[in-house]
Amino acid sequence: MPPLRVQPAALTGTDGDWRASIPTSRSLGADLLVHPPSERHFSPPALTNQWAMAQASRDITAYDTYSVPPAATGEGRHAELFFGLSGDDLLSCEWLDLPITYRWYPHAVERQVSYRGMEMRSVLALSTTADALVMTVMATNRSADRIDNLHLFLKTLVGLHSLVSRVAYERASHAFLCRSVTDQAAYAIQSVDREPTGYGAHTTWEGWYHAAYSQRFSPGALDTPSSPGTVATYGGYHFHLTLEPGASWTVSFVHALGDDEEAVRRAHDAARSRADAVAREAERAWDEEIAAAFTPGNPRFSGHLPVLATSDTNLKRLYDMSCLAYLLLKRTRRMGQPALVYATGMPGWDVCFLWDTQQASFGLALLDPLVLRRMIRFWIRKDPGAYFATNYVSGQAIGEPYAINDYALTFMVRNYLRVTGDHDWLREVIDGTPVLDHVVSYATRFLQRVDEDGLVDCGGPPNLLECVFSYAHKVPAMNAINVWTLRQAAALLQCAGRDGEAAALLQRADRVARAILGLYVPRQGYWNCKYPDGRLVPVRTCLDFNLLFEAMEQDLPAGVKEEMVHFFTTDLMTETWMHALSPDDPDAASSVRTDHQDNGAFAAWPAYGLLGLLRTGRRADALRWIGVGGRRGLATVTRQGPWGQAYFHGGAGSPLEEDAAMKAPKEFPYLERYAVITGAMYASVVIEELFGLRVDWGGVVNPTVGEIAGEAARVEGRPGLDARLYNVAVHGQEYMIEGVL
Repeated sequence: MPPLRVQPAALTGTDGDWRASIPTSRSLGADLLVHPPSERHFSPPALTNQWAMAQASRDITAYDTYSVPPAATGEGRHAELFFGLSGDDLLSCEWLDLPITYRWYPHAVERQVSYRGMEMRSVLALSTTADALVMTVMATNRSADRIDNLHLFLKTLVGLHSLVSRVAYERASHAFLCRSVTDQAAYAIQSVDREPTGYGAHTTWEGWYHAAYSQRFSPGALDTPSSPGTVATYGGYHFHLTLEPGASWTVSFVHALGDDEEAVRRAHDAARSRADAVAREAERAWDEEIAAAFTPGNPRFSGHLPVLATSDTNLKRLYDMSCLAYLLLKRTRRMGQPALVYATGMPGWDVCFLWDTQQASFGLALLDPLVLRRMIRFWIRKDPGAYFATNYVSGQAIGEPYAINDYALTFMVRNYLRVTGDHDWLREVIDGTPVLDHVVSYATRFLQRVDEDGLVDCGGPPNLLECVFSYAHKVPAMNAINVWTLRQAAALLQCAGRDGEAAALLQRADRVARAILGLYVPRQGYWNCKYPDGRLVPVRTCLDFNLLFEAMEQDLPAGVKEEMVHFFTTDLMTETWMHALSPDDPDAASSVRTDHQDNGAFAAWPAYGLLGLLRTGRRADALRWIGVGGRRGLATVTRQGPWGQAYFHGGAGSPLEEDAAMKAPKEFPYLERYAVITGAMYASVVIEELFGLRVDWGGVVNPTVGEIAGEAARVEGRPGLDARLYNVAVHGQEYMIEGVL
């Protein structure tokens, strides 16, 4: 029996139909996660206010990777707490290996730990109105006895762009004033909002700890603010307390940072004056930002995202967390203002990768098409074939060129045009050349390097997957995207009436596609790389699955597609994540990186897996992998927080978080960021593949499109989901898409 189609309620007459489904900062928060500091696979939560960034450390109060670009703190833990009870040794959570409870929200990180009847809680937040970090720390006596002689020491790091800075102490505000000793201008003020028992600063850890252990922090230990300042690495505050049963003690810590001394002072004073309200204000600011992102006609974005309404909590979670990735990586000097750019990852990165932006570009074309266009324009001027990323503060190009960049630029242009319909932009002149000709040039320049076999040598690991050393030279995925760019360039030329040039490119695309098919390993589902000496080297990577399905699915024989899906589902997929490289691949022994090796997978790779499953008719398998119906699945990993750069594979022997693949940490050898924009790709898979919206250069091409209320149109989605997408804006027309179980 075919499924019944759910009739829509009034789509435009009342707000309740879609506004009730807009998430909030609280609803997007993570589950409670409990880890001792010794759990080195755990990635502690991170925050941003859309410019500043910071990450909690494996501690009850400490944080690291704090930056207000271009200013940044030195490496290490800031505001680590040491405590001693009744004359005991001075200890930290790390030394005691106490289980710490973490909870992440977009607006704050909450932590809690208990030790011998004492409960410690902290709330870490970034001000949304000033360049400052604020942390509130509370100690509560949960025992039936009075706690006498409690010593708390808050260890601060004062380095800026290095391990040291010049430091002075301002007694009236209990503040360390820090100035960089490097060529990079940076200033910081760190203070507490109550009188400490003592304070101090030292150049060595041993000196700091000896002073703290001996309780020798005392007033007068530092120069006065009028002096040049003492060169130091560590600062600290000492508090000596007595707590009656049930009593609590609270202190707020403020850390302002920037590259202008007076601005840092103003930011510090503003945050200090409202320290107890910063987290609440941040929550309100994030709720407003999230609501704006889903609201047509909002003043913060040049577009908006569709609202998903569904009874399935896992599908809702997957989609909403995907949309949140845009907001976490939006960069603007003051939260709530229009974006300057969308970054790639955080914290600690001031960069935009073309490859990552490409993966998020469909949703970005919906949410903020004018900013996407501005980023494309910038990269056209910089030549995308000369680097792997650009710094959004300095504008400088960074790193070795990625082989995928020309494709990434073409992909972004296509998404911008097919969502907005702004074909006039192709006639805009940049550096003396129309945008159309720039795009065609970048999309076709690989033809200058095509060998007699029809393929292009795409370089080595630095240009490709970095840590899969056998994946090099004439690789299937990067040659497949050349087929796609030729066809897209041809489509653009046809729109411009240049049919002869278009026909020639289509013929070349077909020839390259035939050459790529010769790299397939028969009956295995994976592909060979071709080396300069003619050797065919099989590599069992997901990248070929990902990009061959995206770039040249129409050229793949049905049997090859079946074998590719079988390889993906048996060798790569796990219940809640996947391997980027098959554990059976010989190269798996060369690295433990979690993004492209067998140890895990990059954030967007499962999204490509869903795309392949859905395009081959395996809808039930895709829904099962997402976790629709309450199962564990891909959506489960978002209970840890936002989409991270990579996760452990989630199969046998993998680190797990609540029976799901664990997010990989930033430390060596994993080197993964806490939040990345590529998690936004899941939203485009939901819209285009699950709901079946088809958008081409000319707009929506679904066979059934009808008018509703004279203001919106309904596109009947593929059956299989009890869900609706509201406010899907394509070519200036709003659509509602519905699907049913």
